[in-house]
Amino acid sequence: MYFAPSAQEAPPASGKAAPPASREAAPHIERHAAPAGLVDMVSEAARRHGVPVALAHAIIKIESGYNCRAHSPNGAQGIGQILPATARAEGVTGNLYECSTGLEAAMRYLAHALESHGGGCEGASAYNTGLAAPRRCTGYGRKAMQLARLL
Repeated sequence: MYFAPSAQEAPPASGKAAPPASREAAPHIERHAAPAGLVDMVSEAARRHGVPVALAHAIIKIESGYNCRAHSPNGAQGIGQILPATARAEGVTGNLYECSTGLEAAMRYLAHALESHGGGCEGASAYNTGLAAPRRCTGYGRKAMQLARLL
């Protein structure tokens, strides 16, 4: 299911809003960046899979901008832009466009990337390049780590 922001969640005319109390786990995600329910879902899924919460948010922000219906020309689907075959390899079946399903696949895959390639830039890079790729820090990994530090 996709959580569309409601009218009351729209940022004020200044373009900035104070983060609501429900975003304690990721306090620097601006109100207009993602619906509160999705922020909470990402934070909970990250914790459940032992993934740093800030890095999980950075990956989701980069991959889909918190859009559960995102899709790419190469077949990646959902909030984490996971390929269906990758989701199946992680033990996740179902509709990747449903927020909870796509997020589960993404966090399982990110946990495996961090486990196999390390918790820094190399692990974040592996989310993008694949678990079989050599352990290296890519531009994607640097971007994810920088964004995670800001969150």
